Amino acid sequence: MQHWQTRVPPTCFGGRIFYGSTMGGVAVKHTFQPKNRKAQKLHGFRARMRTCSGRRVLKARRAKGRRRVSY
Repeated sequence: MQHWQTRVPPTCFGGRIFYGSTMGGVAVKHTFQPKNRKAQKLHGFRARMRTCSGRRVLKARRAKGRRRVSY
């Protein structure tokens, strides 16, 4: 049976109807919660310079002519 042939409409989940960002009265958070410090620690210039492969990434981006080499 295909999803459009079921009796439960797509706005229902387990018999409970949810509207927008709430499901059963509980707010559903989006998966991406941006944090600048964490992003810089993972993808920043200092993090790239720390490893050999990171320096290779910077070198490749410079060779390609990227305006921003890292975060």
